[in-house]
Amino acid sequence: MLSSSDLLKAVKSGAMSLDEVSPEKFEDLVVEIVRNEYGTFGSSANITRDRRYDVDIVVREQRGGPFLVEDEMHFIEAKCYRKNLSLDTAAKAYCSAIRYRPRTLTIACKSALQPQPLDYGRALFGDGRITRLFILNLRRALSLDALDPVLGESSEAVRDALFQVRYWQIWRRTTFTAELIATSDSAPGSVLTDPDATYDLIIVADKANSSSQFHLSCDGSEPITPPVIDIYSKQK
Repeated sequence: MLSSSDLLKAVKSGAMSLDEVSPEKFEDLVVEIVRNEYGTFGSSANITRDRRYDVDIVVREQRGGPFLVEDEMHFIEAKCYRKNLSLDTAAKAYCSAIRYRPRTLTIACKSALQPQPLDYGRALFGDGRITRLFILNLRRALSLDALDPVLGESSEAVRDALFQVRYWQIWRRTTFTAELIATSDSAPGSVLTDPDATYDLIIVADKANSSSQFHLSCDGSEPITPPVIDIYSKQK
């Protein structure tokens, strides 16, 4: 059984290829690379596999000085996939970074990322104000020299919404009455419901990039199906 340091030497020398490394050993390899890099720069860091944060590796940079400043925290997610990484593969690490707000999030991999996770990465972390996103492709270099920052939002146009809500209404209906209890223009802070009444939600919306409107009405007892939506859109 190779130690982490021997594993790194074997891959660097070409005695072992990245494709021969198991997912567990790939994580060991990433930890060893990070440990070596911090040793080279003489920096002090605590490198752990703290699963409480829902990522593979957590690095805490220990900061000194006269002020009591919290240690910088960095997340690393190791992805040992041969195929290009999709959004669902990177999503857990993205969610963890949004929740715990580390200084950096690094996706360590041996394959490229598909366009979609890169687009979401730019949108979520591109400004770097809270968390900076990096891609570490070990096929490029077995060191942090291969870190590739993901900066700025995607330049591609985001798909337009299917419709925009113009206004909505909520009606309370009983056997003999119908009362308008809330609208988009005058929404109350709360509504007391009557178990003997039914409630209708009415939405009037504009189609994106079109002057036509359509109307949806739901009485809470039957779901609105796509054919019903089509009928309303064709009538308006």
